[in-house]
Amino acid sequence: MIGGKAKTITEAADQVGLARETLSRNLSRPHVAEIMRQRVVKSRAMAAGRASAVKIDLMESDNAVVADRASSFVLGLLGIQPATTPSVNLNIEVKAGYVIDLSDDPPPAMRTIPHV
Repeated sequence: MIGGKAKTITEAADQVGLARETLSRNLSRPHVAEIMRQRVVKSRAMAAGRASAVKIDLMESDNAVVADRASSFVLGLLGIQPATTPSVNLNIEVKAGYVIDLSDDPPPAMRTIPHV
């Protein structure tokens, strides 16, 4: 199952010549589970090396999009990446000194608003 030759416990049991129930019961035992965990860690480490080589090869691709994505991925692993959220600064404390009304109709009466 770790190597990908069997997708289910039933397939794995058939390949090793055990009943599905027996294999399932044995996989639940602590020492067997620990052996499986160690093999998964080793398999994942080997896959990481292969995946790294693929990403490095893709950075040399003739396709600019592929090369860009691969290089962005590698840089992202090093913590180098563009900002994910734009920053916008707004000044919402703007106070008008004078208000000039440029409408066609003159106001009925001029009023002065004191500065606060």
